[in-house]
Amino acid sequence: MSVFPVQPGHPDYSSTGASKYIPAVYAALLVKKFYPKSCYAKISNTDYEGEIKDQGDTVNIRTRPTIETFRYKKGMVLPVQNPESPSFTLVIDQGDGFSFAIDRVDEFQSDIDLMDEWADDATEQMVQVIDRNVLIGLAAAGAAAEGNAKTTIADYDAEGLGFSNYTLANGAIVNGNTTVKGSPVVLGQSDAATLANTGDLITAMVLKYARYLDENNAPEAGRFVLFPTWVGEILKSMNNNAFGLAYATGQNGAQMLTGKVPNIDRFELMFSNNTADSTEVVAGGTASSVLFGCKYATTFATQITESRIIDNPFSFGKMMQGLQVYGGQSVKANQLGVDFIKNA
Repeated sequence: MSVFPVQPGHPDYSSTGASKYIPAVYAALLVKKFYPKSCYAKISNTDYEGEIKDQGDTVNIRTRPTIETFRYKKGMVLPVQNPESPSFTLVIDQGDGFSFAIDRVDEFQSDIDLMDEWADDATEQMVQVIDRNVLIGLAAAGAAAEGNAKTTIADYDAEGLGFSNYTLANGAIVNGNTTVKGSPVVLGQSDAATLANTGDLITAMVLKYARYLDENNAPEAGRFVLFPTWVGEILKSMNNNAFGLAYATGQNGAQMLTGKVPNIDRFELMFSNNTADSTEVVAGGTASSVLFGCKYATTFATQITESRIIDNPFSFGKMMQGLQVYGGQSVKANQLGVDFIKNA
């Protein structure tokens, strides 16, 4: 079939005709590929990233002790304290890699740089894998702390994901915990998620998270709430929604046009397609995890330890291979929270 209509009997010079004088043209640019937004670097600190070099590395993180004061009386023998504080161990126990080959003939004949294009995609895929693993691991921490099996979180694999110290997060803010002030913590559980289908309900949740962090002496800097993406739509709606009206008017009159969601009570609101869901049956909808807290509650480190282009031993051509190692640890667990919500 001719690319352009040709009258019967007239010669067809197109790429589909017999002569093929007019070649088919291929665009030099590939169709853009879009990836979910990565969040793990925003919800953890990376202070110790420079300490690691390979999988299996261990970084000992020291903490500052608490110095006790005493009431002084004239003539008393001064008590002496010998300060001591626990340390944390950041173990680099995870690794993900990629390896692809390009035949020499394909590389020579292609009109685009296949190596560069595929390497860019491999890099993005690594970012997404790590982001999903971190968010799934933290959601599993909340499920485990609530007395539910970790396997209730979709795609969770204790052996495959590791993060043993990171995900268990002893003392994290989950349903049933109490804060230092003794306030009861009422959060959604993965098998009974909190209903959050209006902006006012979601705003009330965030205000509750703020109180929990305040009562645990969390710093105001670096606070975040990470919602599944659908929460953003509800918050922006002006339908009987006080937050939606604030979003529409905006502090500078431009937020509704830019799509930037204002902060709520010192929290940066983030939305991701990589947040974990529960596999448990929840009446009225899927249980989606919500992570909140302060970025100083956890530490995360990652390094690309291998990135090489080598001759393909099985064919004529090149192979590109990469390895990225990473690990995380909870250092201030009572400033990290896990909640579960549903949109129904």
